[in-house]
Amino acid sequence: MSAQGDCEFLVQRARELVPQDLWAAKAWLITARSLYPADFNIQGQRAMLDELGAFCAGVSDQGA
Repeated sequence: MSAQGDCEFLVQRARELVPQDLWAAKAWLITARSLYPADFNIQGQRAMLDELGAFCAGVSDQGA
C-alpha cells in the first residue's frame, strides 16, 4: 500500500468513528498527522473535528 493509501485509511477510519466516539476519531487524526504532517486532507479533517467538538460542547453547556 502506498503512503497516500495509508493516509486515506487513517482519515477514513477517523470519519467512521465520529458518530460513535469523537475522542477516538481525534486520536486517529493525531496519529495520521504525526505520520503525514504535510497532508492537507488530514488538516482539513482535524479542523472539521475541532469545530464539531466546539459545537457539541456548546450544546451540552446549554442543556445544563
